[in-house]
Amino acid sequence: MKNLTIIVDNNQRDSAVPKYIESKSVTIEYANLRTGSYLITDNMAIDRLTSTQFVELTSQRALFRRLLDFKKTYEEPVLLVEGNSLAKNKKVSGGALRGAISYICCLNRIPIIFTADEVETAEMLFIIANQTQFGLGYEVSAPEPETPAASEGQPVKPKTPEDIQSYIVQALPDVGPALATSIMTMYGNLRTLFSATVGDLTKVEGIGPKKAKKIIEVFDLDFAEEKKGKKK
Repeated sequence: MKNLTIIVDNNQRDSAVPKYIESKSVTIEYANLRTGSYLITDNMAIDRLTSTQFVELTSQRALFRRLLDFKKTYEEPVLLVEGNSLAKNKKVSGGALRGAISYICCLNRIPIIFTADEVETAEMLFIIANQTQFGLGYEVSAPEPETPAASEGQPVKPKTPEDIQSYIVQALPDVGPALATSIMTMYGNLRTLFSATVGDLTKVEGIGPKKAKKIIEVFDLDFAEEKKGKKK
């Protein structure tokens, strides 16, 4: 059974959100976080604000300072705004709010999630924790773009040792350039890679059990026996 854990800042104790999350068999640990409200992983944190707080901080020009400190503390900061009172507020104009949202998302690269209430916030945090700590639960494979030479039927031959390594790894099932880089970063050389097991390969981000099994099958395939089988 999955053991999800979320670290919650002590200032969230009065909120119903942690209680809703706990009802989903998630382990909640309280702590004094330097910034943010919910620590999902070592790198990802969620800063929860009600829509009223968002408006108030924007009107006081304190929101950006808060988020800059938040961004410096965590590699993957996420802002969550809860409630539907943004449009009803009378302190900040609609244009100023849109400008604030644009500044946060586009210039500071901090994603913003909007939720209606505490229940939806808890559901959202549960999903985020589940996906970041345990993955999607299925594999996503995207087609790799062809190089101009490849599209013309002319194979591109690698020249440097590093390119040759990447070329070999990309020949494995469902492995593109980005995943090949991740694989070689973890294993360092081909000799170590070819000694890997299914369990070892699943430690590489982007490789699930099915993909790992297909790769290992290529490693273990007896070339001579395969040739004999095709001749028959």
